[in-house]
Amino acid sequence: MVKLFVEGGGDARRLRTELREGFHGLLSKAGVRRMPRIIACGPRSQAFRDFSNERQKGPAVLLVDSEGPGTASPWEHVRRDVEKPPAATEEDLHFMAVTMETWLCSDPGALEGYYGQGFKAAALPQRPNLEEEPKNDVNAKLAAAVKASRKGRYNKGEDSFTVLGRIDPGCIAARCPRWGKRFLDAAHSW
Repeated sequence: MVKLFVEGGGDARRLRTELREGFHGLLSKAGVRRMPRIIACGPRSQAFRDFSNERQKGPAVLLVDSEGPGTASPWEHVRRDVEKPPAATEEDLHFMAVTMETWLCSDPGALEGYYGQGFKAAALPQRPNLEEEPKNDVNAKLAAAVKASRKGRYNKGEDSFTVLGRIDPGCIAARCPRWGKRFLDAAHSW
C-alpha cells in the first residue's frame, strides 16, 4: 500500500483525522480504487522528513503546497526547503498549487453548499487556471466570498478538510490543470 504524506493537519488529533477524511473523500470521488494510507504530517518540514524516512523503505508519495508558481521539476521547485531523497522520483512529489485553498476555490458549488446563504461565488478567483492565482489573492478572495455567509469567515482548521471532501475532483482537474490534474491522475496508479 502506498503511503500519502500530506502537509497540514497541525498537531491536533481531530484536525489530522479531518485531513485524512477530507482527502479520502476527494480521492473516493475521483474513483481511486486502491486508496493510499493518508498520513497528516503537520508542518511542511515534518512532511518532508516523514516522506524521506518512509521513501527509503518503500512506496511513498508527498503532497505539499507549492506556495507559488511551479518549475518544470517538482524537486527543483522545493530545493530551497529540502534535498530530493536518493530513492525519490519526480512522480513521488505532488503539489496543491498554490495552496489547498486553490483546490477549494475550484468548485464554487461545493463552497456554496457548505457556506450557505450569503456566500458570494463571484468574489472567488475567476481565472480559468487557478494555479496562476497568487496565494495571497486566493486567500483574500475566499475570505471575501464567505464573509456574508452564515458562517461569516473561512477557518482553515474548522472548514478546510470538510470542504475538501465535498469538492468535485473534476473541478480541480479542470481549473488546476498542471499540478491538480497530475495528482489526481497519479492517484489511480497507486
